[in-house]
Order: sequence, then C-alpha cells, then structure tokens
Amino acid sequence: DLKSKKGTETFMISDLVQNLSEASGIPDSGLRFLLALLAGYPLAAIYRLIPTNVPDYLKSLYITIAGFTLVYFCFGTDVLHSFITIAVTYLILLLVPDRRISLGLSFAFNITYLLTAYVWYATEDYDLNWTTPQCVLTLRLIGLSFDYFDGSQDPSVLGADEKKFRLTKLPSFINILGFSYFFTAVLAGPQFTYHRYHQLLTGEIYGKAAPPSCLIPLLRCFFTGVLFLAAYNIGSAFYPVEYLKTEGFYELNFSDRVIFMWLSTKFCLYRYLGVWLITEGSSILTGIGFNGYSKEEDALWNGVTNVNPWGYEFATNHQQVIDNFNINTNDWAKRYIFKRMRFANDRNISAGTTLFFLAMWHGFSVGYFICFALEFVYMEAEKRYQLLTKKYVEPFYKNDANSVEKAIGLVYAVACWFSRQLLMHYAFTPFELKNFWICHRCFASLYYFGHIAVIAIIVVNTIVSSTQKPKARKVE
Repeated sequence: DLKSKKGTETFMISDLVQNLSEASGIPDSGLRFLLALLAGYPLAAIYRLIPTNVPDYLKSLYITIAGFTLVYFCFGTDVLHSFITIAVTYLILLLVPDRRISLGLSFAFNITYLLTAYVWYATEDYDLNWTTPQCVLTLRLIGLSFDYFDGSQDPSVLGADEKKFRLTKLPSFINILGFSYFFTAVLAGPQFTYHRYHQLLTGEIYGKAAPPSCLIPLLRCFFTGVLFLAAYNIGSAFYPVEYLKTEGFYELNFSDRVIFMWLSTKFCLYRYLGVWLITEGSSILTGIGFNGYSKEEDALWNGVTNVNPWGYEFATNHQQVIDNFNINTNDWAKRYIFKRMRFANDRNISAGTTLFFLAMWHGFSVGYFICFALEFVYMEAEKRYQLLTKKYVEPFYKNDANSVEKAIGLVYAVACWFSRQLLMHYAFTPFELKNFWICHRCFASLYYFGHIAVIAIIVVNTIVSSTQKPKARKVE
C-alpha cells in the first residue's frame, strides 16, 4: 500500500509514480530516487534566483525544506533517521565543552547509528533504502565534527586543509540542517565541507565578481550522466552481474567468464557514474560547484566534481582510477582518516585503516572488505611494478623518442589499460557479490588470476630487491 508506506503523501503522486514505474520497468524505489535527483535542477534554479543579500538562515531554510522533502519522497517517514542524527550531533557539539571529546562522541554516534542500520536491514542484494542517504550524511557530520575540533587547535599544528576548513564557532542549527540536507547532494553526494557551504550562503564563493554562466558545464554533466545511466540499463540487461551467481556462468569457458565478469561489473559501475554526474550538474547550478578561475580567466566548475569519466575510463594505472573516481569521498577519507593517522608514522597503516573504514562505511558484507583489501594490495603491487619497469619504460615517453619507441609506448599504454580494466573489475566483483562463498566460487572459476598476478609482482620485486647489491660508498 503506497499511501501507508509514504504516510500523508497523496494518492495522486503515488499513483503517478506507480504508473511511471510500471511503464518504464524501473522499480518504485529506484524511480523515486531518480526523480528526486532530477528535481534538484528546478530546485537549484530557484535557489540561484535568491538575492545574495537574503539572510543566510532563510537560504538554509529553503535548502532544508527542499532536501528534507526529497528524502521523504524517496523513503517516507524514514527521513526522521537523518533528522535525529543531525540533531544529536549538533547537541553533542553544542553541549560538550571539550572538543576532543565531542569529536569522539560524534564520530562514535554517527558511525554506530549507520552500522546498526546496516545490521538491521542487511540482505545479500543491492538495497535502496534510507541508509543510502544516511551513509552520505554520516561522512558529512563526521567531517563537520573534525572541522569544529580543528577550530580549537593552534593553527601552527594544523595542515593546510585543516587550517582552511577549521570552524572556530559552531554554526547555527538551521545552517547545519541546510548543510546536511543540501538538496542536490543529500541522496548520493557529492561530499563538501561546511566551509564551502558557508561561502555559497554568503556569496563569498564568487569573490567580488558576479556569478558566471554555468550552462555549458551543467549540460555536459547532465547529458553525460544520462549517457552512463542509459549504458548501465542497456549493458546490465545483456551482462547482469547476478549471472555471476548462477550455474550458467560456470558453464562458460574461461575466456568468456573473464569477459562476462569484466563487462557485468563495468556496467554496474556506470550506475554510480551516471548518478554522480547528474548530481554534479544540479550542484553546479546552485553555485556550490564554482571553483574560481583558470589562468585563462575561464570559470572553473569542478568544486564538487566526483568523477572524471574519461580519466576514469582510460586510466592505465590504479592511482589514476583513484584520482578520477569517487573523488570527493576519496578526498574526505584522505583528509579525515588518512592524514589523522599521521601519529602512526607509517603510510601502510594509514592507508590500511582508511580502506578498512571505507569498507565498514559501506556495510558489513564480506565482499566490501575483500574489495578494499584487494585495492590495498593492488596499490602496493603497482608501486613495486613501477620500480621494476621504470628504467625500461621511460625511454618510450621521452620527448626525443623516435617513432618506433613511441609506437612501443602506445602499445604498452594499451596493454596497461587492458590489464588495469581486468584487475580493477576483478577487485570490484566481490563488492557486488557480497557473500564470501559466492565470491570464492567466482574467483576460483577465474583461477584467482587477480590475486596471483599481484602476488607474483610483489614476490618478484622482493627477490630482485634482495639480490641487488647496495652501491659502495665513495671514500673521500
């Protein structure tokens, strides 16, 4: 019963969504989510018309109402979970005088609330429920708590980002609500700091100049996002990732299994690319995506860019994937987890802790932890591989390289791209399969090639490094 599910929502809206769902074949929850994402564009256009001199709290009130309504439209009264966590976080920061303790309490409360929800709603399938925006909100509130803590520290002990984003005073509750319910980012991101949100409210984000036109980057994001969502829907119809769980997959020959694994997970990832690009477009329209001007005085609208689709598609190494995919979440993790682990004085410990946190943030499914563990190993293997091959590869890319060397360099780049594609999607497979035994059976059918390849690189590098004689010091 759609009406009881959505509380006081009218039958007219419910019937309209149900009819659209039946006509399009998109599940009700997915259709509502998509419509809410698209609603960000007219809501952003309205916000852009609000004069700069309108008080901040009224702008935040509009943003809060718009964002709250979108979450309610998608998830009904479950929207109360987000309000509860925002209110409790605000009270912790307001009432606990020691900001170090308030940071710890806020972090513990928000992550515990989210993980409890994951346990309560856990299934082996991909779920679209209130925990989807809640995981976005969890990072936003934890980031806010870190910035508020930094505001109590001596600037001389802070890093550049910490100095830039620190909050010496706690923002008002209505502004925190607006920051949390920002309507273009409340459902699926992107992540941004309160500092950026405050600059948008005050108009400081544009400096002293008038807001430049954002039509071209907005349309580019929107239509590219639509393109990726269409590719996801069409591609996943031919290569559904669920097929990896069936006997039919294991009856394929090895090469077909590898291709099916590659394409099915590739099309799954297009779902994220499409959503992020659409939300980036509406975020640009609000103005929060403005990021100053280039040297050529062209307006930059990459302030909340979460994916560079072509950089991601044509990446030839793992670092390029990280730099172009889920950019804001990676920046958040680097700023609030990785760099905060500096006391460990070990990059591997910092990186491992960060990836463990990100796996846990997604949920308790074993597949998430396998996926991020593989990412950790891949990063280490890639670093060692580059050390092994650097002196052999560099001549192909020098400015004075001849035509033969350039041709070899191109072939090598294509080979790197292809191997990166296979390994990246191999690692992403458990993210979709979730269950350990299903992951094991799938990997076994692929002869664990993604594990064996990187372990071999690490072993070879270790052997080569141990056999190389250290250079003798020159005695003066």
